Amino acid sequence: MANLEKLHAAAERELESYKKEIIKTINGTGSFGADILGEMIEDTRSKLAALAQELEQAKEKAADLKSSAVAVQKEYDKIMSWADLYAGSSIEGKKMILRQLIERVNIGKNFEIEVEFKISVTQFFDFLYPEGDKSVYHRAS
Repeated sequence: MANLEKLHAAAERELESYKKEIIKTINGTGSFGADILGEMIEDTRSKLAALAQELEQAKEKAADLKSSAVAVQKEYDKIMSWADLYAGSSIEGKKMILRQLIERVNIGKNFEIEVEFKISVTQFFDFLYPEGDKSVYHRAS
């Protein structure tokens, strides 16, 4: 996003320099013709509009990622507090904690067990390893 902001600022400076060149052209001291300057200004305005749109999209994506990170952080904190509580709980307390973490347990033929958690493994590991260490997914499965 910082790169987009730099590109946007550079395009704004470029547009301002073209506007100054128009004044020079009107005064007869400019080195470009009015038609060429007009094209350059339009190109720069188009570039500015595209960069502004990209920058807005990047800001929206950053805001979405931030809100997702906050949600995952809350879930992580909740899980870690449950883990601490679980370690010192009675059997009944442990059952209550597991009900908060597990959505459902399905037992199939040949005692195949499927557990659905209230937070996905991907969300959990994305929070733990935001840099993208995907090798943990293989160790978890």
